[in-house]
Amino acid sequence: MELSLTSALTLLSIPILLLLVSLYPLLVFITPHSRGALPSELHYYTVKEGSSAADVDAAAQKASKDKLGTLKDDASVQLSVIIPAYNEEERLPVMLTETVEYLEKLRTAKQSLAGVGPAGATSKGKSNGAASTSLSLDQALREPLTSYEIVIVDDGSKDKTIAVALSLAHKLNLTRGSARELRVVKLEQNRGKGGAVRHGILHARGALILFADADGATRFSDLSPLCAELDRVRTPTGHGAVVGSRAHLVGSEAVVKRSFIRNFLMHSFHLFLSLLLRPPSPSRLLRQWQRSRASTKAQPLAQPEIRDTQCGFKLFTRATSLHIFPLSHIDRWIFDVELLMLAEMASEKTLRSGAGPVQRPTANGTSGKATPKKKSNGVANGTATSAQVDVLLRLPVPIAEVPVHWAEVSGSKIELLKDSIGMALDLLILRANYALGRWASPGVVPI
Repeated sequence: MELSLTSALTLLSIPILLLLVSLYPLLVFITPHSRGALPSELHYYTVKEGSSAADVDAAAQKASKDKLGTLKDDASVQLSVIIPAYNEEERLPVMLTETVEYLEKLRTAKQSLAGVGPAGATSKGKSNGAASTSLSLDQALREPLTSYEIVIVDDGSKDKTIAVALSLAHKLNLTRGSARELRVVKLEQNRGKGGAVRHGILHARGALILFADADGATRFSDLSPLCAELDRVRTPTGHGAVVGSRAHLVGSEAVVKRSFIRNFLMHSFHLFLSLLLRPPSPSRLLRQWQRSRASTKAQPLAQPEIRDTQCGFKLFTRATSLHIFPLSHIDRWIFDVELLMLAEMASEKTLRSGAGPVQRPTANGTSGKATPKKKSNGVANGTATSAQVDVLLRLPVPIAEVPVHWAEVSGSKIELLKDSIGMALDLLILRANYALGRWASPGVVPI
């Protein structure tokens, strides 16, 4: 009987094994390949101080000679704003004007991005050695805003996006070599939103790096709540990320007015994403049951689920950007998910390495002091030790989620049905390549 059962299992495993072997070449074939930067894409366009309108128009037609730096360089400005743009000559002026108006409001009022004063004796320090900065994270977040750059990454546009961007730089006085500079990088071929964002961030100069959509759907002044949350959750070694979230808008007028098919695809995508990245399993269901039965016991650290992965308003420290962006592969719409996966994988690997959870120094030099419980990613209010206050405060690469004001703007480049299918396929490709080890996972981060 045992022999026949073993034989049956063996026979059953053969077609399964053959199926897996046949699917691997298919995975290799359908996996997209990111191309390297062309020589011309390592330079940028900008406007010189005192340039005339004619000079600006001429500059847009010439090959740029100014070379970009890299993410490995020291930070030289407090904030980099990366804006991917494909045929955005109409929407870019509104978004860019709003962006500069808000940043200038902070600068002229001598206010900080995080809305707090400089750190004193309890400073959280500078970025880690891998992304050491001459301009520290404390300075970027807590000192008055004095320097920033805006990087428009033109993703192979067919319209006058570059000319419009340079004209705005001239109008808003965002000139070459100043503490407030606008740069335009031209990609010779369209890569996709993810590829444009990656290229911009890999050449950013900021201690803080934000990428924002060119449509201006997210209110830019919501940058300050993101910076305040990043200041709260960032690690002593300078790691952390904060993502803008529209999850609170579900059921609101902004979402209800969207078409049925758009809302259906949105909810289907989030369900598929949840099942794929956090699939239900007996062990996971058991852990959830145990947590509900013994909520007071210490639980394994895990990144809280991000409810809105696709909002185009995300903020990273320079250290975290350097740790995850060079490893990313997806150039299309689903690139946000890969970035969040990489950050979460870095936290998990660091914790598994035995480095332990992040220890937060307190005023008396100890850790674990009872503090008021803050609300973040669904954590309720109350009082507890630091281990219970907020799991984000103990993760090596915390990812916080902050509600933002958002309104749909016409002119979207997304083709609903086609891109929804493409996003689902990219999710499968993403999960399979990391699960099979075809794509490198991030290393351990210092804590």
